[in-house]
Amino acid sequence: MLIAAVKLTDIGARAFFVLIVLYSLSARLSGQFGLALTLIGFFSFFSGYERYIDLQRVLVGKTASEGDVLIRSVLRFFGLNYLLWLPVLAVLLHWWVQLTPLAVALWLLIALGEHFANEAYRMALVTHRHRHVLLVGLAKNLVLVSTVAYASFAKRLDCEQLLIIWATLSTLAITVSVGMFILRSIPATPSQKSMAFGLIEQYRRSRTHFLIGLVAVTSLQIDRLVAGGFLTLENSGVYFRHIFLASSTYQVFGVVSHNRIMVRIYGSMLAGKPSEVRSIIRREQWRYVPLTLGLIGFILLAGPVAARDVAAFSTIVPHYLAVLMLAYLVRGIADYNSMILNAVYAERQIFKSQLITVLLTTTCSILLTPLFGLPGLIVAVLAGTTIYFLLTGAFARRMINLKMKEEQP
Repeated sequence: MLIAAVKLTDIGARAFFVLIVLYSLSARLSGQFGLALTLIGFFSFFSGYERYIDLQRVLVGKTASEGDVLIRSVLRFFGLNYLLWLPVLAVLLHWWVQLTPLAVALWLLIALGEHFANEAYRMALVTHRHRHVLLVGLAKNLVLVSTVAYASFAKRLDCEQLLIIWATLSTLAITVSVGMFILRSIPATPSQKSMAFGLIEQYRRSRTHFLIGLVAVTSLQIDRLVAGGFLTLENSGVYFRHIFLASSTYQVFGVVSHNRIMVRIYGSMLAGKPSEVRSIIRREQWRYVPLTLGLIGFILLAGPVAARDVAAFSTIVPHYLAVLMLAYLVRGIADYNSMILNAVYAERQIFKSQLITVLLTTTCSILLTPLFGLPGLIVAVLAGTTIYFLLTGAFARRMINLKMKEEQP
């Protein structure tokens, strides 16, 4: 619960920071900021290579020193990927987002800090001994959001100064976190050192997870790439204001619900108790769905008032935001299905679902956005999450039914 609370606070601080920036900057700068964040998300994915899934499963039951050996080998793996993908990110930021060389350099430091923070959280879920790294990330984001909130309130928010502060804090956070990890690491015996993953071995072990994740992250982010590619920077800035509000709620529920029950789902499936898995997920859905629907209703009722009375919200269309919230609700329910499939190593079914989803969503987005603008893109997002929900639901029900037959005496 402590890890969930820390991460929830961390996500809240980061989300608040992003929203302050998006609503404080001009529409064009918001478009650049949102597109840069999207590219950083892809950088984090390619650098991480979805190693956390295999690592989490392997770390369960390991001693502290054995866990440190495995973590160190994964950190070396990340270092190699940084060398591969940082130049690609730099080119995209300069060419596509139209940033200056200084801004590109600052965004690269920010990208490293964001990826490191995400991976630290995933490791801390199963190695609580290193959860202090989460506190470093939380402190960074609290300082960042406080600084930006003050600058915005004082109407002194400058984009270049913002990037300098963010990059500086990210660099400090990485330095402190790595130093604390080194100090707290436990020396390994020769036999334990042999457990370390080789670089090629790590690519092999996470190849399937990477392919699944590649399709998954594309299905979640394709709308933002389409917005950056088919809309003007001004209009894409308006879209990013909507989508980041909706996705922030999805992230919160991911921490308080999905990540909280993940270990229980894996454990129950491993113990051959599919009926228990079904009960756990049903209880979560009874909490998750009504809360989100209530929030959507509040947006529809209070949104027009906020848009009229608050200048920063004048570009928010409540119906757009409500539809995007509904899309992320559907996606959140589908994530329960994916959790079941992951628990029984049925990654191929997830991959099939994701691949079909991303192909259809991309097609819809590319066809509808040039014709209808923002409404067309938003409809495509809802269609994509619905397709994913239906596909994963069919696979998960089949798997649960098979396991329940095995459970019966």
